[in-house]
Amino acid sequence: MAPVQVTPPTPPAPAVAAPVKPAKPDLDDELLKELEVSLDKEQLAAAPQPAAVPQPAVQPATKSAADSTLDEEMSRLLSDLAGKR
Repeated sequence: MAPVQVTPPTPPAPAVAAPVKPAKPDLDDELLKELEVSLDKEQLAAAPQPAAVPQPAVQPATKSAADSTLDEEMSRLLSDLAGKR
């Protein structure tokens, strides 16, 4: 019988770590963000505003009996509190 050759397993390739981003944001990145924000604000300010659509006039609601009763009760309680002082 012929000898069987066993090849040792090859070790796994070392994992390549992703480059670590600095903890502090880069000054250029911060300035770029600030510039973008200010340009966006300028564009919004320069954009034409849509014409206001007139809203229909709303009739004031009439007081119901329950509202009147509630108002009277609140007035009575407030005057009672004021009288105790």
